[in-house]
Amino acid sequence: MGIQVVAERVRELRRRRNKLSREDLAAKAKCSPKVVERMETGWEPGFKETTIMSVARALDVEPSVLTGEAAMPADEGFQSALFPETSLTLRMPTSAVNAAYLVARRYKVPVRRIFELAPLSFDLNARQSLAQRSSRLEQLRAADHARWALREDLLHLPRSAVANAEVENAIEAEAASIAQLDLFGDVVLDHASLEHESWDDSFDEDTHNPLACFFRDQSIKLDAGVDVETVSRVTTRYRLGRDAALDLACGDEELAGDITSGAISLRAMPSDLWKAASAESRLAWLRQRAAEHASQLRTEMGGDLDLSDVLGDREHETGGEQARPEGET
Repeated sequence: MGIQVVAERVRELRRRRNKLSREDLAAKAKCSPKVVERMETGWEPGFKETTIMSVARALDVEPSVLTGEAAMPADEGFQSALFPETSLTLRMPTSAVNAAYLVARRYKVPVRRIFELAPLSFDLNARQSLAQRSSRLEQLRAADHARWALREDLLHLPRSAVANAEVENAIEAEAASIAQLDLFGDVVLDHASLEHESWDDSFDEDTHNPLACFFRDQSIKLDAGVDVETVSRVTTRYRLGRDAALDLACGDEELAGDITSGAISLRAMPSDLWKAASAESRLAWLRQRAAEHASQLRTEMGGDLDLSDVLGDREHETGGEQARPEGET
């Protein structure tokens, strides 16, 4: 198998070079236009080193830029009218960034594609969550109406048995929440008609809000093996991609846990270590990072601290990192 290149980089660099056509770039690189096309579409798993060097030379960059080992050069203000792009840097939990890398590895797509599809995926899931709540609300309404229909036949029972104002108020609050596209049910919690109501002692806003429950239900239905802990306006905590993490960690359960929890940043892993042939070197790098994280945690939490009390099964909290959607595996 040859050497992989980052398709998006080849396309972007060609456009920067006075909007070269594929044929023009092929001519400069002394290769077939089909080679350039395969590089830009990702249809071919790898290329000869000499081919990559020729195309890199034609684009006036180092070969390592095309393979993703080196950073892209500054774009000098270039912006394609056909394919406008914006560089985005934001702070995200390392576990979430790692999840993007693991999903990309599982489905063999660029990491960038995961970030590009995130808004679409969120919107579709949000709509489905609201639709599911609407369906369940109709079921609750039907049950409430059925009770009311029995009131003339059950006059010997207390009025609360067939007429429950609390249920009506809850239905009103949930209907208002759905109408306002309130994904987390905040409208229900703040609804004036429910101010004197109490919730189950186990209820937690971050864990049991409608959207968190929706994602948890989806994971169970699909047998996805995703551990959805919290999904709310202020925090998101989940673990996915364990199979891909185990593959990266060569079956080491503890290292896989460090990857999915974000203790080890996959974005910091050198690009050459992603290759199957680099398993031994990758394992050494992962172990080194895990040891560094444990040492830092000890320092921050106290030198005499037993880390097992904090790490548990190593699904622990980590700080964030800068996530750039243009990053590639």
